[in-house]
Amino acid sequence: MIHRPKGDFDNLIRTVDGIDIVPEHNMLSDLAEYLQREKEQKEAMGEAFGMHSQLLRVLRDAGVPDEYDVLICDPPATEGAHLYNAIHATRSLVIPVEPSAKGQAAVEGLESLVGGLEEQLDVEVGVLAAVPIGFKDTRDQRTILNEIDYPIPEVIGERSSLMEGSWMEQCSAFTYVRKHRDRRRDYELETLAQFDRIARSLEESVGLEAPNPPEPGDLNHGVIEA
Repeated sequence: MIHRPKGDFDNLIRTVDGIDIVPEHNMLSDLAEYLQREKEQKEAMGEAFGMHSQLLRVLRDAGVPDEYDVLICDPPATEGAHLYNAIHATRSLVIPVEPSAKGQAAVEGLESLVGGLEEQLDVEVGVLAAVPIGFKDTRDQRTILNEIDYPIPEVIGERSSLMEGSWMEQCSAFTYVRKHRDRRRDYELETLAQFDRIARSLEESVGLEAPNPPEPGDLNHGVIEA
């Protein structure tokens, strides 16, 4: 992103569970500083440098839009170079929503940010869905959900044990339930089914059709054990 590659983009890709992933760089936390430094150097030589369009440039140069139907970026939700580059590269958002006053304020802040980026970068950004997480079905939470203006394909309950376990084992929630749970919990299986239904909903919203989608919650679809 700062014009100093150390090899081909393809060498960065790791494939896990059939999904191609580019891992986070160990200096990504300093991205804004590096981009600003590169911008100053380019402008000193009379060249333009868009700080918020560098991820898009890298992906295009690597042929990613031609190779893949779906690109998912998972930047920090805080304002900064990571988020700006991700939004500019994808032009579409799926917003995880914590159904609380704090989460509601975060969504409103993101809406304001997106509006400013659209005007600044002259691009159109769409919100494909909002996905409430950690829902406990309280009255206040229901009120917050009713005030969300975006499509809500599913509402995910409190699943901290599933999410933390997946993180500790460094695997997907599907793999965690299949390989690391000593017993199957119905509510976790339903959450996995919700994840599948969210994927189908997002595909439909952008006109994509998965060639061989699993049944919602299927733990063994396309699994190849080593």
